Amino acid sequence: MTPECAAPSLRHARTPLVRWIVGAARRLRTALDDLVLGSTCAGCGTPGSVLCAVCAHHLHDLSGLLTTRVGVAPVVACGPYRGTLRQVIIASKDRGVRSLARPLGALAARHAFRHLPTDGRVLLVPVPSSPAAMRRRGYDHVGELGRVVARRLRARGVRVRLRHRLVRVRSVRDQAGLGRDDRLGNQRGSMRWRGAPPDAPIVIIDDIVTTGATLREACRAVEAAGGRPVLALALAHTALSRPALVLDPARERPA
Repeated sequence: MTPECAAPSLRHARTPLVRWIVGAARRLRTALDDLVLGSTCAGCGTPGSVLCAVCAHHLHDLSGLLTTRVGVAPVVACGPYRGTLRQVIIASKDRGVRSLARPLGALAARHAFRHLPTDGRVLLVPVPSSPAAMRRRGYDHVGELGRVVARRLRARGVRVRLRHRLVRVRSVRDQAGLGRDDRLGNQRGSMRWRGAPPDAPIVIIDDIVTTGATLREACRAVEAAGGRPVLALALAHTALSRPALVLDPARERPA
């Protein structure tokens, strides 16, 4: 058998082993997360798994929100930053419960799918965390979320590639407690696009959108590199929960 013929056979032979290893790694991560949380649900604190069935159902039932009032590409947020969603995001982001990226990513992918371009060919680009935040958390939580979202969208037939092309070029202050104008000034000029110019429409992904300052800066950096942001995706919104903002069902695909 020639090496050319042997290579595909070897790849196919390894596939079950690779799947087993990935599954075992996920089970180990979930077990470690159970230890971090003390075997309680991240959403409600009841004893049991990292995310109980009731809280998982609550996340699934979030209706989402679409708005263009942030001043960038249309923004899709899965729900308001309160209740179960808030608790799960905090556990994933600040308490190191990495297995929560799977349910949060599935949620984000479902809402993103409804508003993607009809041909479905996009680049999914995470907003970069600051080096200090990365050191504090021990991992890139938005990047990990992006991997799950990309995988879920591909399963729905979307031609999506995950690209970590936005980078920080200067440090920014912690945005907590800053007003809208201060947030805009804090983020302005803090990112750039790294590498070759974008060759497909861009979907930017972040965890929480408040004033939209971070998303504005990300869109500016993409446009400066010749790219076209078509959608911004967030897990949760804060100031966007005002009654004047409603989901536009005319732009939705079926879930």
